[in-house]
Amino acid sequence: MAKEAARENTATIASPANVIEVNGHIYYAAVKKLTINGRRTYLHIYYDRERAAKEHDRRMHRVIWIENGLVDGTVRTDSTEVQKYFSFQKNKKGTYNIHWKEDFIREQLELTGYFVILSNDSKDPEYILNIYRTKDVVEKSSDNKK
Repeated sequence: MAKEAARENTATIASPANVIEVNGHIYYAAVKKLTINGRRTYLHIYYDRERAAKEHDRRMHRVIWIENGLVDGTVRTDSTEVQKYFSFQKNKKGTYNIHWKEDFIREQLELTGYFVILSNDSKDPEYILNIYRTKDVVEKSSDNKK
């Protein structure tokens, strides 16, 4: 449900009309009203461009690192992770040509920067995210004291 809601909003969420600021950080938000078990709920969909860029770069660094390892022989072709990102074709020399699985990589990057919060409290995305972030800080502080 979360992935579907995020996908439905990818084309429109990053509009200036959807911008919110929480604790000095910029997010884009959309809200979808749902009824679950007869109760009114709100699915808050958030997009964080900064987080998306960092996650995109992190994943692409990993793919490039794997490709370089395949070329220099430090990464094996039978690894599950390698086979997710690359396909191999044996050439006339008996070596393998390495091909990126671009559709898989695009799919992995499609929803970077998106997250959702389900709430039955409020339809105000700024209020809900602020509560969520505050709760997270309190829980981490409590864990540190333990």
